[in-house]
Amino acid sequence: MTAAGVCGTDIHLWNGRDQLPDRHVLGHDFCATVDALGEDVDASAVPIGARVTVNPSNFCGACGPCRRGTPNLCTHGTVMGMQDPGCFQEYVVVRADRLIQLPDEVSDVAASVLEPVAVALHVHDRVKGIVPSGIAVTVGAGPIGLVTGRLLCATGYRWVAVEPLEERRDVAVAWGAHATFAPDVDDEALVSMLGDAPAVVVACVAGPDIAPWTLRIAPAGSAIAVVGNSPSGYSSSVVMLRELSILGIRGGTRYDDAVRIAAARLVDLDSLVSHRRELDQAPQSFEELDAAPSSIVRMALSLVNGN
Repeated sequence: MTAAGVCGTDIHLWNGRDQLPDRHVLGHDFCATVDALGEDVDASAVPIGARVTVNPSNFCGACGPCRRGTPNLCTHGTVMGMQDPGCFQEYVVVRADRLIQLPDEVSDVAASVLEPVAVALHVHDRVKGIVPSGIAVTVGAGPIGLVTGRLLCATGYRWVAVEPLEERRDVAVAWGAHATFAPDVDDEALVSMLGDAPAVVVACVAGPDIAPWTLRIAPAGSAIAVVGNSPSGYSSSVVMLRELSILGIRGGTRYDDAVRIAAARLVDLDSLVSHRRELDQAPQSFEELDAAPSSIVRMALSLVNGN
């Protein structure tokens, strides 16, 4: 491992959100160098020394969802850093078919923020058939919200970012957002802008008020993509009467395309990493993130030889 990103899920797991085995290793978004190959791995396809990233989903490849091209829904799947040991360690062992080689244009640190790109691609694939154009609202301007908004903006949507922190709203504007709003403060102005045409609403944060808030601002016929794991649900009567489409987003897809997007600099992933620490500083880094999550956009843990 040369660089690994720390995301909100890692902090939630560190705080005990799920029951994990003792001495479990977290982390699922990273860059690494191939050090050794299993005896049946084609060395020409995965050369020793290659810089790679990894699809964190350990899919079986044989079940119905895998055969349909949705390995993130694998019936028998596990996820690195959750059910499987994660990447916050010097060496990891993964199946060779989960590796994606990295071009020189993608730095080690940028490769540690590829999951938000994969999630954004999955959001785009899910919503485009329901609301193919118009306004796309991202709720939350962390890495997933910013990258999702940027990708939707680049594919023809007018991106509107909703975020309580002014500095993150400024980043959204720099990345191409048509407008930004502070939640609760600017709700009426946001609803007025949306009007009555169907919109895409992407909930990139979790919280007890997120579901009712998105229902309140989404026009009839809209698609609401749920990325954050909110403890409260969506009112079935509102969904029915306004013909809303509630779409679950479980992880990311198309990691090979995520790498190509990063290489083309459609999104500036290096700039998302606001804090960098060495791997042996992980305990202090987690405490820092837990104490002030809003002040850190993304943290990367690196080995000394990372770049």
